Amino acid sequence: MSHRPPATNPDSSSIFANLRPLTRETIRLIDAACDGNLARQELETLIGHNECLGETIVAGARTLRPDVFTDSSDVAGVVRTLGPAYAARLAMISALKAELVDGLPHAALSRTVWAHALAVSEMARDLAPRALGNREIAATLGVLHEIGRLAILRVSPDCMDAVERAVETGLPLSEADRRCLGTSAAALSSEAAAALGIPAVIRTLINALEAPSIAPTPDVVAVNAADRLAPLLGHPVLRRALGTPLDPEDERALDLQPATIHALAESAARAARLADPETGSALLDGDEGGGTGFEALLSANRRLAKLNSDYERTRMELEVRVNETRSLVATFASLTMGLDAEALRYSILESLLEHYGANATFLVASTDHDGRQEGVAFILHEGGAPDVVPLLLDLGRFDREIRVALIQGAAVTAKSGATARLLRAELGDSALFCMAPIMSRGSWSGILGLAVAHGREETAAKGEFLNILATAAALGLENASLYGEVLQQATVDPLTTVATRRVVVEQLEQLSGFRAEERHPFAVLLVDLDNFKAVNDALGHQAGDEFLKQMANAMQEPLRTQDSLGRYGGDEFLVLLRDVSLDEAQGIAERIRQSAQDVAMDARWLEVMEPLGVSIGVSWWDGEPIEAACLLAMADSSLYLGKAEGRNSVGMAAVREQF
Repeated sequence: MSHRPPATNPDSSSIFANLRPLTRETIRLIDAACDGNLARQELETLIGHNECLGETIVAGARTLRPDVFTDSSDVAGVVRTLGPAYAARLAMISALKAELVDGLPHAALSRTVWAHALAVSEMARDLAPRALGNREIAATLGVLHEIGRLAILRVSPDCMDAVERAVETGLPLSEADRRCLGTSAAALSSEAAAALGIPAVIRTLINALEAPSIAPTPDVVAVNAADRLAPLLGHPVLRRALGTPLDPEDERALDLQPATIHALAESAARAARLADPETGSALLDGDEGGGTGFEALLSANRRLAKLNSDYERTRMELEVRVNETRSLVATFASLTMGLDAEALRYSILESLLEHYGANATFLVASTDHDGRQEGVAFILHEGGAPDVVPLLLDLGRFDREIRVALIQGAAVTAKSGATARLLRAELGDSALFCMAPIMSRGSWSGILGLAVAHGREETAAKGEFLNILATAAALGLENASLYGEVLQQATVDPLTTVATRRVVVEQLEQLSGFRAEERHPFAVLLVDLDNFKAVNDALGHQAGDEFLKQMANAMQEPLRTQDSLGRYGGDEFLVLLRDVSLDEAQGIAERIRQSAQDVAMDARWLEVMEPLGVSIGVSWWDGEPIEAACLLAMADSSLYLGKAEGRNSVGMAAVREQF
């Protein structure tokens, strides 16, 4: 009774649900069968897999292509239509079943094995023109093709029959048969015998050749060499010939590295020495100095292997340098893209995180003379964006030698000790930490660092490059700081810390230029301090400056987040109220007046003989675009109308009603 998995449900939503694992398991069992390690129960399971695989293919074909396949379609008809890859796989399983289960003569399997070996030989020929311009590799592949072709042709039906008789009777092979098959197996090396896991015929031959009653011969050496070469290419070669999808690991095994080519050429050379002159000499003779063409090829491949090793080392070093250059370019690009200090820090840290393969990157700056450092860290979580977190470090808790090196301007690495423990507590588990000091105008001002993931410790050797990035970061942050100072001077009034006239007027021009459907009603408030000159005359200009600051603070208290306040002149302020009705604008203006009046009633200002306070002129608008100067003129008119009526007042003008 065969042990077989249940047939797949022909429903289209799940028809191929088990096809991939079923195929993988089938291939595994084929490999085990070829290696002779398959128990009878596993073999029965393999047959069940074979039948289930066939049923799955037929059911899927009927579901997906009912116009081509009908209920009467069988496995053979389907696989013929789907392509040779399925047919070859099913034929291989059928041959295994015939040989290993039914006890039938294994000639069918043997011929299938050799047919696939010939297909692999043809594949070597096809690969030769695509050998990336390397003549040694191309020549090796070409010779492998020829040896494979000759070896296949030399396995005559008579020779195969002799092997089968030897298997059935247990009698040793004749000298000619041993030499024929020994040469063939060695010549094909991993391209045939090893790729098939040393099939039954070759295993029998090896057992016969290694029997104690038979003295070792060159054939034994050749066959054993072929057996040792099996891991170099292995089953992936056969699977590619059969059209079976490969795992990524198998794909890497198929890369024909010089060491692999060298081993294959060495095996082929051993086989060539066993070949008779009619089939081997003309093909294999090479140098006039007495060496064979294969020996010359072996020498060339040894040189090629060394060159390849040197190339790989150089390529890896170049790849590291390219990544470093990309990080540096990204950092300097950040310096030219903007002068916002916070954005610059983020850009530097993201660049480090991307190109260094780090767990986390951090940038901190000195905040006091005790060595305390505060800044930000980017912590990378697998499969997600980095977290941006505040970071506070106490440099005094660092190892002394690391602290001294940083202050003196040297890059350092911390793998253990107090520094590493402190950083792991803040940034999470990492193999080690690389840090470079940020030097500003010749003195130490902060740290740029990264936490290196386990398995990426080679990053520790990049301290010099991290120093370059830290220098770039120092330059960029210093420029950003200077830019911030200039921007502060241009946009913030230094005395009152409210916006400058230029900023608030530009905002007004933007508001007044919008079409009605693009904005909400807004109001302009022009605020003038009543009798401000009397403060300067009575108490001095320093007191006058303090009075201005207190009045500016008082005006800000009633404002909402969307409103703006700016210093318009010496003792005049401009307020923009967004999205307000006429009544709401009047209410806010009254609260500003009252808040300023509360300041004016402070005992300190009561020494001034003139009454203090503010007069406010309001213009409100909700129509089409209008000149900002018009709104300012109406607010100014309302302001002086209020002053004429006694100061400390609010004058209103709904501009839409007057124009």
